Amino acid sequence: MDRREQEKRTLRYSDARKRIDGHEQGFIPTTWKIPEGMESFRFKKAGMYKIDIMPFIVGKGNRFAEEGEIYWERTFYSHRGIGANKQDYCCLRRNWGEPCPVCEFSQKLRSDPSTSEEKIRAFTEKERQLFLFFDKSTQESREKRIQVYETSHYKAFGEMLEKELKFARAESNDNPILRFFYLDGGMTLTIMAEDQTWTGGSFVGPTKIQFSTRSVAYDEAILDEAPCLDNLLIKVPYAELKRILHQTPEKEEQKEQEPSKGISLPSRSMTTGTSNGASPAHEEELKPLAKFPPKLKTGPTAESKGLSVGDIVIHSGYGNCGIKSISTDGTTLVVEDADGESFRGIPVEEVEKVLPKKPQAKGKSTPKPKEVDEDPVPTPRKTAKSAAKPKPDPDEDEDGEDDMNDDF
Repeated sequence: MDRREQEKRTLRYSDARKRIDGHEQGFIPTTWKIPEGMESFRFKKAGMYKIDIMPFIVGKGNRFAEEGEIYWERTFYSHRGIGANKQDYCCLRRNWGEPCPVCEFSQKLRSDPSTSEEKIRAFTEKERQLFLFFDKSTQESREKRIQVYETSHYKAFGEMLEKELKFARAESNDNPILRFFYLDGGMTLTIMAEDQTWTGGSFVGPTKIQFSTRSVAYDEAILDEAPCLDNLLIKVPYAELKRILHQTPEKEEQKEQEPSKGISLPSRSMTTGTSNGASPAHEEELKPLAKFPPKLKTGPTAESKGLSVGDIVIHSGYGNCGIKSISTDGTTLVVEDADGESFRGIPVEEVEKVLPKKPQAKGKSTPKPKEVDEDPVPTPRKTAKSAAKPKPDPDEDEDGEDDMNDDF
């Protein structure tokens, strides 16, 4: 056997279908990872879809379910269009309670009165959701088994489903629709998807949901097949995310340091690289700090800042808010924003009291700090959400920002 014949026998050809499947997949997400051997779901064409939303065993960090429970979605927050490549990244502050360079940059923008609302919204975190879909519409879709569906919550599938569940609960707390994700006794969702348009083009999106009882129960073994959605989120370390945001050359990445403000030392994120994806170089940078004992928190309190329930305060991330309650030690607050959403555990040092207007003495024109009328209800910021629109735009986030449709 000569060399050429031997090489022919060892040649390994790739599969041409990989390119086709990869191109049809549409995109590679940067906020969550697609499990091996699984696909992401999207509504490819207008029509009726028969969908079973599959449950999974909850991991850590899920806002609406305890670890180990059986649940059906993962809510997370992402910053969209970051860096030169305009990619999306998970918000470190909203998802893991850690300092986030994009949120810090957004706070700086808010403090500059010359910054436009549009630019501020561009760097504000957006609410997203992950689901597990079993598409029973066709034999081909059944063969794909479980698929991961990611979408905006606001004015999209997540909000549509939530409204249906609220209607069901209003009728009865024991309404079978509330058990739609159960393996035994669950419901199949018939979803109407239609062609829709927005300022950036067109897409196919869900417009209506109907529920019907499943005739066959799923075996519990399918939970072994269902990935934990809480484990799919991609956590980019602070220094790397900051480098991407400001487009800093990679050779300068080692100069970036994690912020120390608001973090007690030592912490798990500083000592365990696997918990946040930190590199060995990043760990060496933080090791010297670990020899110092943790200090007791001596920050300001609500009393020292003159804060009380009903006051209006301004927060870098949530804008004007009303104080609903104050913790026993006076160090944290529960606030409510202009949309009626409550946020707990807000440190008092993160807010500033908005003073009521005072009458100015005649003959004096000394400029005073910006003030607003005293009102127990926060005044909503004028955004695209409050402006009248002829037709809702697809995948629009909670603050009125139009997000790029994920089907492309």
